[in-house]
Amino acid sequence: MATTGSAWDLSNKFKPVARFDLDAVRDIPFDWTSWLADIESAYASHAVIAADGLEVVQTSVAAGVVIARVRVAPDATIKLNSQLRVTCRITAADGQVEDQSVFLKMVEK
Repeated sequence: MATTGSAWDLSNKFKPVARFDLDAVRDIPFDWTSWLADIESAYASHAVIAADGLEVVQTSVAAGVVIARVRVAPDATIKLNSQLRVTCRITAADGQVEDQSVFLKMVEK
């Protein structure tokens, strides 16, 4: 997963957390290249599931990396410092399914 930059807390590799401004619109990458290589399959489809209060504006995929553009949903009531999950679920060409999740910590910058 390409979670780089000063916004990310990667102290727990199973729960990457990024600070996310309430007014932000951000692209979040989910890198599936290693997983697809490990299972010797190819990309077939994906779904991005966002917690209540978040909205997935659009997604795209290229070379095994899914990009999810995420923002706070209009009229959502978000508690500061809450951590909201965004999950990318991929289906490989052979039918295997896997999830990757990140957590966005709601802040005002």
